[in-house]
Amino acid sequence: MASEAPAQMQVATTSIVGTAARISWAAPASNGEAITAYTIKVLQTGGSTYSEEPVACDGSDATIVSNLYCDIPLATLRAPPFSLGLGDLVRATVAAGSA
Repeated sequence: MASEAPAQMQVATTSIVGTAARISWAAPASNGEAITAYTIKVLQTGGSTYSEEPVACDGSDATIVSNLYCDIPLATLRAPPFSLGLGDLVRATVAAGSA
């Protein structure tokens, strides 16, 4: 039986942990192929464009893949390209990938 792409993800959740926003998710069914990375994107201010934050939320990092979360410093989210203000909701999308 051939493997397929991982199943569709559930919605990612966000919370504040100290001075960071934590983006967490549940692993989808792998459908026979190991999940080796996630694409994690955060909604920029204005509500139409999502961008990756490759330093704190590198979805190919083995620790992030196994922990099913990453923490982005709030200072990073207040700076471009995100430019979120105090009190803005942090919205994120996560997609699973396999080699």
